[in-house]
Amino acid sequence: MAMTLPPAGDKAAVVEAMFDRIAARYDLMNRLMTFGMDRRWRRLTIDAVHLQRGHRLVDLACGTGDLAQDAAARGAEVIGVDFSAGMLDGARRRHVDAALLRADAAALPLASASCDALVSGFALRNFVDIGAAMAEAARILKPGGRIALLEVDRPRLALLRYGHGLYFNKVVPLLGRLLSDGEAYSYLPSSVVYLPAEKQMRSILESCGFEAVSKRSMLGGAVQLLSASRSAAGSATGSASSSAVGSAARSVSGSATRRAAGRATDSVTGRATGSATGSAARSVSGSATDSAAGSATGSAGSSAAASASSSATGSALLSARAIHGATAAVVPRIERRSLELSGDIDVLEEVSRFTGEPVFYWENPRRSLAIGAVGSAYEIVREGPARFAMAQACYEQLRSRSRSLGDEELPLLVGGFAFAERGSSDPRWRGFPPLRFFVPRLMWVKGPAGAVAVLSWAAGEEEKSEKLYRRVESAATVATVATGATAATGATGATGATGATGATGAIAATAASVATAATAALAADDEGRGAWGLRFASVAALIAEGTLSKVVLARSRRLELARVPRPAELLAPLRETRPACTHFWISSKQRHLIGSSPEMLLRVGGGVIEADAVAGTIARGSDPGEDAARARTLTESGKDLREHALVVDSMVASLEKAGCSVRRPASPEIMSLPEAHHLRTPLRAKLQSPLSALDAAALLHPTPAVCGVPTRRAYELLSREESWRGWYTGALGWLSASGSGEFTVSLRSALLGENEAWVWAGAGIVSESRAEAEFDETENKLRAMLTQLGGDSGERAA
Repeated sequence: MAMTLPPAGDKAAVVEAMFDRIAARYDLMNRLMTFGMDRRWRRLTIDAVHLQRGHRLVDLACGTGDLAQDAAARGAEVIGVDFSAGMLDGARRRHVDAALLRADAAALPLASASCDALVSGFALRNFVDIGAAMAEAARILKPGGRIALLEVDRPRLALLRYGHGLYFNKVVPLLGRLLSDGEAYSYLPSSVVYLPAEKQMRSILESCGFEAVSKRSMLGGAVQLLSASRSAAGSATGSASSSAVGSAARSVSGSATRRAAGRATDSVTGRATGSATGSAARSVSGSATDSAAGSATGSAGSSAAASASSSATGSALLSARAIHGATAAVVPRIERRSLELSGDIDVLEEVSRFTGEPVFYWENPRRSLAIGAVGSAYEIVREGPARFAMAQACYEQLRSRSRSLGDEELPLLVGGFAFAERGSSDPRWRGFPPLRFFVPRLMWVKGPAGAVAVLSWAAGEEEKSEKLYRRVESAATVATVATGATAATGATGATGATGATGATGAIAATAASVATAATAALAADDEGRGAWGLRFASVAALIAEGTLSKVVLARSRRLELARVPRPAELLAPLRETRPACTHFWISSKQRHLIGSSPEMLLRVGGGVIEADAVAGTIARGSDPGEDAARARTLTESGKDLREHALVVDSMVASLEKAGCSVRRPASPEIMSLPEAHHLRTPLRAKLQSPLSALDAAALLHPTPAVCGVPTRRAYELLSREESWRGWYTGALGWLSASGSGEFTVSLRSALLGENEAWVWAGAGIVSESRAEAEFDETENKLRAMLTQLGGDSGERAA
């Protein structure tokens, strides 16, 4: 059955749809087409990379995860990469034990020299630029790392070649029509012509930094297994468009494409011209943001498409699709320009004047540091067990490609992450993915030495940025300039209010006036003492049997609001009443997470990590005498001291495991907030080797202060039982171009919607805990935000 190849402009959408359509019957077709032999071939592929337990392996174009699952069964840490969302969904349905991400094979979101092996199953012919994909494979592999590529081939013996051709061109398309998708499986025979000849493929691999290239033929030459080792020196840089490596690879790959195009008319479609096919291939492979690599499937002879996405698809992945998986775009070059500001500015007020998303505000009064940001020049959005590692890889590329401002300590990225590695599917967290950082288009940074405005833009947006800079430069204050558009003049935007004013003093509202305007009432579905008691009993049983030592249970309250106050209106009075806390605000999809947190997750700078261990709580007293007595009671409480020690010991162990030399005081200090006293132990760890704030966050999150002990067991329990946490007990903060940065745990926080809000509070459960007392602790903590929102802070009925 002949099939018309899609025109260049439609190719990305057609190919992606093709993969998604065949995902449901993908595994069945693999088994039928290969008579089950593909399972043995995959085992041989894993054997070829000399896989050992604990190795990190990448399954490139993983499809529904056959190779990934085989590797995981051997004890490897597996990362599966594919372009097709449908294929990745299939892998998730199969519960493949791997971190699954949607990405481009020519721009993998993984750090250089971070992986031990890479495999790919029946996908090589689908890469538009094979050289770019192989150069990227060389970049992420450690010296000596192995690669194994399983692919179809053409038998050399004439009789076998005839029989293979008959089966491949006639039987396979028929099976596809009967069981899956006729159009997709009619395309399969044509994809073979995109494979370079053996000599050319060796040249590509060697040019990309591989050595000891070998080929093993199977099934009479119908299947091939290519393997090689990454050279210890002189390897590829990994850039799809740089150096002689990329040039040589493109030269060989291009000849294969031209050869394929010239044969497409008589071998497959009978209608598509070679010039049109070549044009389509060149158009896609020339895309700067997204090449064909990610669309390969990874199935024995059953790939449905011959190439991958265009720049349009890459752009989409940076927007709506990005929240569902890893973005696939190449990290852009970021240009930045700064402007010193005269006069005393209020960063919160500056941010509150603007419409558009995203919005970010973070202020630590103790350090006299405030950061405000609006608009995004580039985003990093990641999910899954490897979310920090993948984000770190993008961050490394970003800072290496960003123009220096002369002050490497100025924030480059702002954002945060959820408690759980896969975030939350709860509708209230719409727009808050598991991890999200962005380069702000416009940012204010205010410190002890003064204030500065920073403009950032991706290369190619110079004209737009120059106009914005001239407006900033000529304005009396940066507040009169919008992020590439206009200031807030009646539009509902990042402020969450219609008709947001830009006048000075717009957020000078008192806590009382905000509460009066909010007119909130608690919804009827909030958890009371009865439901809490049941959950407490379940956790207490696990602690009693020794499965866990501590679990931090959380509660949420939903409020129905007559009017949503502007986030700045809520935060302004909190700054006055809670100077010991870090105040934050981040927006997404017209929802706003705000908070006033007492707990710093970490701060990195000057070769040192600082972190806070905060655990152990008692309510404040009604008068100074009672208040002082309560603080003393907390410092002498065996239950609270033990809970606190669990947190300190666990955090110290995590830091020491990373090679840090940790200094901690002999006993905790008292941290006093309006609602409670806490036990706090500041930790200071000297780094033995460079570590970014993002790396440090991966090291410490989640701490036992918000999760439990043992941390992994408690995390698995809470991810399942409290999946609604979202970004509550996650963290927000910033990273500079030097690797320094600071993150604050998302506590004492509220999520604002159109006419509703949610607040959270938690309590650490240990063997000495009592359900009633822990419930009262959460009630007390909830008051911090309930009072601001004007809600009834009294408890719900059981």
